[in-house]
Amino acid sequence: MPDDKYFISHAVKAKIQRNYHLTLGEDWHHYSVPFSFIGKTVSVIYDTDIVEIYHDHKRIALHIRSFKPHAFTSIKEHMPESHQRYAEQQGWTAEYFLEQAIKIGSATHLYMEGVLKSKKYRNKLITPALVSSGW
Repeated sequence: MPDDKYFISHAVKAKIQRNYHLTLGEDWHHYSVPFSFIGKTVSVIYDTDIVEIYHDHKRIALHIRSFKPHAFTSIKEHMPESHQRYAEQQGWTAEYFLEQAIKIGSATHLYMEGVLKSKKYRNKLITPALVSSGW
């Protein structure tokens, strides 16, 4: 028997939405792909840890799987350039708000973390650093 654990993989088809995300229906979680694939149908292969997205047998995105319903896992580089610039100009990223909150105090920082994690105010611009931290 192999030493590695065996994970069951699932395969589904999905259409890329206008917001350059697809929804993994099992969890109702949204994953980004490069915006040039908007409107295209892709293959999604996923297990308990990883979500891989393929178009014409080429992998176009790889994400750590999240089980948070109605949340977004996005990579900045998947956004159109204008969306990247807008987000940068606004400075409205999770890091920005947390940096401002810590300047006020630790209680404010803790509160802001809670706001950013809530569904209602969830920041849709997720950087690779946040993805790797489990966001």
